Amino acid sequence: MSIPIFPGTDFDPVIETYAKGNALNLPALCYFDFRDAPQALWGGGFNLVSGGVTWTGLGKAGVICGIDGLEDSSNLEASDMTFTLSGVDASIMTVFKDEDRADYVGRMVCVYGQFCDVNWQPLCPPFAYRAGIMGTATVDKTPDGNGGFTRTITLPASNLFAGRNNAPASFFTDRDQKVRYPGDRFFEFVASIQEVSIDQPWR
Repeated sequence: MSIPIFPGTDFDPVIETYAKGNALNLPALCYFDFRDAPQALWGGGFNLVSGGVTWTGLGKAGVICGIDGLEDSSNLEASDMTFTLSGVDASIMTVFKDEDRADYVGRMVCVYGQFCDVNWQPLCPPFAYRAGIMGTATVDKTPDGNGGFTRTITLPASNLFAGRNNAPASFFTDRDQKVRYPGDRFFEFVASIQEVSIDQPWR
């Protein structure tokens, strides 16, 4: 299963018509692109089918979830996000219990908006709201009062442009290009055409 891509939402005419005299619900849908078992989740108490994807409702399992960083900043910069899941079951815990963090670190998480009616039925396909790159999660255990523990996962996700100021790991040279794409000869000719004027063929 790859990252879901949905058509753009113009918020009309269905939503505009429905919003006149009716309340709208706008839950967040989260797609975690885990390497071995991607998860499509949301915080409701039932599974929600929208855009051809079944979004598993965490609320039905008693999971408390939260997302920090969805709000837009005043300077229009995308902020980092932090996902918190408390009371998760074994199917999700297995991703974070393994010492091999490659199952999620450096992989994408996407948050979608979903307009629903008062009965939480989708009015349109989901629309992309924010995306990030997952970092290293922390798992905390607190006594639940019944001799067991409640596990809480805190998962940070940096915005997609977090590394834009980092030093480049490679250069636009023929040698580096062949390392990335063996047999690609594009950069062999860059130096020879820098001062060349090429007339339009239809002149």
